[in-house]
Amino acid sequence: MCVLYLAPLLALLSVGTAAPAPEDCGHLVKLLAQEDQHTIFGKWIFIEGFSNHEMFNALLRKTNSSWIEILPTSHTETVLLNQGNLIDGKCLDSSANMTFSKNIWQISQNNITATGHFLLSCPDCLVMDLNSTMDEVHIRSLYIFGKSRTLPEAELKQFQKQAECLQYPQPAQFSYDGVTGHY
Repeated sequence: MCVLYLAPLLALLSVGTAAPAPEDCGHLVKLLAQEDQHTIFGKWIFIEGFSNHEMFNALLRKTNSSWIEILPTSHTETVLLNQGNLIDGKCLDSSANMTFSKNIWQISQNNITATGHFLLSCPDCLVMDLNSTMDEVHIRSLYIFGKSRTLPEAELKQFQKQAECLQYPQPAQFSYDGVTGHY
């Protein structure tokens, strides 16, 4: 059962609307440049999340709050990802190594492999687009994290447009209430 709680953030998530035209999406789905990866370090609070799979959608709906902390290690291609989740009233913490190859990162833990990349976003935001595989199930997820418990409405709107461009089902399955949890 612990694997299911770890999976939303690793994979460490309705009725669809028409995606914006491709010419409106190019600037919204640009990858964070490799030389800017130092900006991912620090503690981040999970603000909103999308997934394309009902198993993760159900888990996201049970999520009360979540945070991640990304720390450098002595290896330039590896960072430490710590996370804390409050899901259905239960606290669960974990740590995993995240390895990078250019702009793509990977985490493998507890029969889950997640790969993904970070998208450009606001200075106090971190957007993760990820693909997870667990027991032959493939799941796509898109998450936005902030340095504080809330983000300006304009930043959330841009994130929702990113989700539309990447064809995630709308609306977000997780939206943080800004109150629950300890950070």
